Amino acid sequence: MKNLKKLIAVGLIFCLALTSVTSIAFADEPSVITVFVDGVQIEFDVDPITESDRTLVPMRAIFEALGAEVTWDDATWTATAVRGGDVMNVTIDSNILYKNGTAVELDVPARMVGDRTLVPVRAISESFDALVEWNEEAQQVIITTAAEATATPAPTATPVPVSTPAATPSATPSASGDSENGIPATELSDSDFELLLENAENIRYNFEQYNMPAYVFENSADIYDMMKDDGEGFIGAIENVWDRTVSGAILSIQIDSEDTYAFDAGFIDELDAADSIQAIYGDIFERAGMRFKDLIEGATIYEDEENGDYITVIEFENADSSVQCKYIGIVASDDKDPRYFTAENEMLDPANWYFCEVGESSHSLIGGFAKDDQALVNFANICLSYYNMD
Repeated sequence: MKNLKKLIAVGLIFCLALTSVTSIAFADEPSVITVFVDGVQIEFDVDPITESDRTLVPMRAIFEALGAEVTWDDATWTATAVRGGDVMNVTIDSNILYKNGTAVELDVPARMVGDRTLVPVRAISESFDALVEWNEEAQQVIITTAAEATATPAPTATPVPVSTPAATPSATPSASGDSENGIPATELSDSDFELLLENAENIRYNFEQYNMPAYVFENSADIYDMMKDDGEGFIGAIENVWDRTVSGAILSIQIDSEDTYAFDAGFIDELDAADSIQAIYGDIFERAGMRFKDLIEGATIYEDEENGDYITVIEFENADSSVQCKYIGIVASDDKDPRYFTAENEMLDPANWYFCEVGESSHSLIGGFAKDDQALVNFANICLSYYNMD
């Protein structure tokens, strides 16, 4: 048995970023979609993609090319774009866009791809009263703003990249609701609260299989140092991934609800001043039993004294369904990328946990081990052994 030194077993709240993973259908190669606004090609640092036959483009670049000033609220995953008297709010993974407080249904929602927010170009452009055309042969989106509508220029053969200065964020994003005419955004109606509880299993699945692995892989260069030098910070980061997973689900329920919620300036001020997402939605978390401490039995960092590797093990209170994990193991060293392992329940084999590895775009079943008093230690040892296999 490996010689493991227990380093830390705590859970603290830290505000770190989370990028969600989603399934996207990319445009067929070798064509790359290009976007022109009033005859000038927009330069993106991430290529546009297609989903359900709709083109999505990096949010800030298209908003600013259309003359809008953009602010981003990381707590609610919401972008606010202001141009003249128009205010638009777009939230990640919601198929509702709000223009001046009026809901507009999107064919596809905004998506987070890597560390960039992508939005449906046609819906965004048309919401700012621009004309949008699609050139199938050339794989071009041609946008003509209202100011240029009388003379739609064709894209030049060698377009000049647009250079748009960065917008200066406003101190407070514009309100998308009225607190006197809606439910406070820190609350849920009874029906929406029941919907949250119904989705609890899916929320946990997204945390275990998507959001937590995404955080690990996107911060792969820092994971070893965080576990070695800032164990409390790393445990706090894991807790924050959970908080953001739940809060994202709450926000999505609110946006898609038949009830009206008031995302007013007071709510935004609370977000700006809060130490964590749970400080805003804390009452909902507690009432639903969805605090991180309600979810886990322990979060522990160990050092493998033989190889110098570090492993963080999350032990959940229960794993009652076939889509839930009992343990998560994150292993990292100073010279290898981290890897992410799980011990998952299998209803057809109640005597064993299934040992799996979750990759950036894969999920592999490796084997099984007994559900006994040594399961936690055995899981940690299996993770470390598999990590160091040639």
